[in-house]
Amino acid sequence: MLFPTKNLTLSAVFVALGLVLPFLTGQIPTVGNMLLPMHLPVLLCGFVCGWQYGLVVGLITPILRSAAFGMPVMLPTALAMAFELAAYGAMTGLFYRILPKRHYFVPVALILAMLVGRGIWGLAAWGFFTLAKQPFSLEIFLAGAFINAFPGMLIQLILVPVIVASLQRARLIPSEYYLTPSIYKRYAALFDYVDAAVKESDRTVIAIDGMSAAGKTSLANILAAQYNANVIRMDDFFLPVDEREEDGIHRIGGNIDLERLKETLDSIDRPYSYIPYSCKLNRMLQERIVTPRPLTIVEGTYSMLPELLDRYDLKVFLKVKRDLQGFRIVLRNGINAKAFFGLWLPKEREYFTVNNPEAEADMVFPVRRKQPKSAE
Repeated sequence: MLFPTKNLTLSAVFVALGLVLPFLTGQIPTVGNMLLPMHLPVLLCGFVCGWQYGLVVGLITPILRSAAFGMPVMLPTALAMAFELAAYGAMTGLFYRILPKRHYFVPVALILAMLVGRGIWGLAAWGFFTLAKQPFSLEIFLAGAFINAFPGMLIQLILVPVIVASLQRARLIPSEYYLTPSIYKRYAALFDYVDAAVKESDRTVIAIDGMSAAGKTSLANILAAQYNANVIRMDDFFLPVDEREEDGIHRIGGNIDLERLKETLDSIDRPYSYIPYSCKLNRMLQERIVTPRPLTIVEGTYSMLPELLDRYDLKVFLKVKRDLQGFRIVLRNGINAKAFFGLWLPKEREYFTVNNPEAEADMVFPVRRKQPKSAE
């Protein structure tokens, strides 16, 4: 956790919201009891403060509310809810930590947490209902976990991703562009270099090359956010399919428009423009006009081709173990992962073998499993 005191304070706020919100939703006829008002602050706590805080807030909120106001009834309801909400808070924090910090993974983390929490509630409710000598059947479980809870689940699925995205943009919680202490420690030598370079020079160009899914894009985005840098992405300089020479697909870097890239790199001292290529759409996109900045980052595989090396002040290489790389590629590319493994990965490995950009690099950073999975 970045700021323990801050997280403790926020956790207290989330507990307070869990105590107060039921009073407000209780004023809504018919559906007020179906809006799950205690769930929302617990889910947010997991995202904002982390799984440990989410677990504790989820565990104590229904028990405190039952003790203070008599609702929900302690046995069996509040105790079963304590296990349920503890699971929500812990799971949102864990899944948010494990999954890539992309906006579309927030609802994935939320849905997974909701499913786990409902399963935990079912087990806990069965135990506590049995202890209280009250019936608990499959029909009661489905009604309590899904049918009656549907309005509240819908509100959570709408509100939570919006709130988390807003907090990410404000850099109040980790996103793929957020510089955490662990990331700073991992790339300390790079940040030290950039700190000195931007003070001493009005023009610094850094190449970030490396294995697919090693985090090149994420690192470039973090640097761009921290230093207000321009990022030139190698993907934007792929040749359109119909412009590639017949033997180009078999040559290392033959799919890159090197001349267009060189012209762009030669222009970064003044306002410049270039037309990026979209691999997904297989067409050129709208022209981009760029204002020069002290730091320019060239990011992507093939950025350290021999023809480009003399244009960089610093060359960085990221490497990742193949099993972790494969996992990240599947996570990133989905149904297109098979084509990536079959075509692009062998070409990338040939580039590394023949040109050995790792040996040309000034800094090499191995990516370990504990790194947040914000793969590019």
